[in-house]
Amino acid sequence: MPTPQKVQVVESLTKRIADSTIAVSTDYSGMSVSDTNELRKMLRAKNVEYVIVKNTLAYIAADSADKSLLKEIISGPTGLVLGYGEVVDAVKTLTTFIKDSEDSDLIIRGALMGDRSLDIKEIEQLSRLPGKTELLAKLVGQLNGGIQGLVYVLNSPINGLANVLQRHVEATSEATDESPVEEEATSEATDESPVEEEATSEATDESPVEEEATSEATDESPVEEEATSEATDEKTE
Repeated sequence: MPTPQKVQVVESLTKRIADSTIAVSTDYSGMSVSDTNELRKMLRAKNVEYVIVKNTLAYIAADSADKSLLKEIISGPTGLVLGYGEVVDAVKTLTTFIKDSEDSDLIIRGALMGDRSLDIKEIEQLSRLPGKTELLAKLVGQLNGGIQGLVYVLNSPINGLANVLQRHVEATSEATDESPVEEEATSEATDESPVEEEATSEATDESPVEEEATSEATDESPVEEEATSEATDEKTE
């Protein structure tokens, strides 16, 4: 008959295994208490737990969490690395600890990621993959590079238009500077107008001469009429 304490341990472990995205089985024999605490501290910063379990209770918890494959990598003194976020973060932190701790006796037996079992070689390959934070940083860098290129492409037509407008403004300014010369020429043409008016006035002054000649011709008309009258009288006689 299991004790209430063991039942509580199994229930807690079952929930942890069920919620985990990856579970790595390790052999912690030979590890010091200080090393174990240091490992737990490093893993906790990545939302990862390190739980030392009794194998019989771990088997029950694995079956209860529908992850029976986990039982295949549990034997001897077992400490479970349970990650709840990115699987790379859990594996990378664990392998980094082992590499940095030259006197560490921690041994990785295997892992369960979802419904797939991983051997030691696959775990090492997984640890060399970039983490989510690193991938996001690379993605942001690529996006920034693409945005800067897009901004340059979009600004190129605008810069070209600005250059065209600047040339137009300069051309308009030069044309404005030439206007006083045209106005001066117009002024000179205006000054010549009185000469034309004077010539017109002289032509008008000559008109009375023509009128006088017309008047003289009119005065001669009675003589012609008188001669005509005399001729008529002679025919009557």
